[in-house]
Amino acid sequence: MAKKKKQHYVPKFYLKLFTKSNKLCPYIINKKELMDPVPYYDQCCKNYFYQIDKNNRTEIEDILGKLEDNLAPVIRDICNGTQISDQLESKLKQFIVLQLLRTPKHFNDFTNSLDKLFKGITNNRKAFQMLNVFEQTLQCIEDLETAVISNSNDLIITSDNPVIIYNQFFSDSITINHTGLLEKGIVILLPLSSKKIAVLYDPTTYKINNSISSEDFLYMNLLTFLNADNLVFLHPNCPSDILKIFDNYKKIYHSKRYPTIEINISQYKKRILVQNDGFNFNYKFTFLRELINPLDYDFDLYHNRNR
Repeated sequence: MAKKKKQHYVPKFYLKLFTKSNKLCPYIINKKELMDPVPYYDQCCKNYFYQIDKNNRTEIEDILGKLEDNLAPVIRDICNGTQISDQLESKLKQFIVLQLLRTPKHFNDFTNSLDKLFKGITNNRKAFQMLNVFEQTLQCIEDLETAVISNSNDLIITSDNPVIIYNQFFSDSITINHTGLLEKGIVILLPLSSKKIAVLYDPTTYKINNSISSEDFLYMNLLTFLNADNLVFLHPNCPSDILKIFDNYKKIYHSKRYPTIEINISQYKKRILVQNDGFNFNYKFTFLRELINPLDYDFDLYHNRNR
């Protein structure tokens, strides 16, 4: 049995970056309930979440914990204003991929897929495959460039599924969700604190502008809200009236969901099927200047940026 009973799928150190006096305000989406400030360390965790079965001796939580311990100082440094070097950028990308893969939806889909594709697979092998997917996913985003956007107020929110994958370039598509990690125009957003957001972007499609509108921050928060499983977290100083606006937008954007598409990720001679069923969202951020005209591309086809 796993040594640690309470296992976090969003790290404690990360949640602390959205607190005041070590407390933040959770908003429960399906209940439309904003809670009073609570301690951050009891959020986004489940008992034995990474225990694959009762006899599991593979401590996935320990593996993730070691990676997290290595990456936590980097995220804190960036939030404190440290200039992003190549080394910091590499570590930031590792943290983003780690967080992307460890949330309940992604982790459960991953282990279920392995059970279907590799009958009789051992738990040690599952852990190995998870690390392998981590490395493969990291390779998919290594060409993306990085920027950190700041807000002087504590207005940036996060969620129980904080890594957001968006494609502004193909945002007008109504048939395909162009958010595969190798897709042209991909943008990855991660709220880093109540004042900062990390942006990973395709440099063949966008250039970062210095001007950022207040509307940009509103829509980045809306993306966080739409991407959440069921929990959004606000800094206690963040005005809560934005949540009513987001609840209304959620009805609009989730009523226009894309059809479910299965994307194949090569894994030796087998394939892991990842369902891509994102919501339709077509806001154009002012800080992302498009270098080419999206109308020159067929929205009904996938476009690999590395080709």
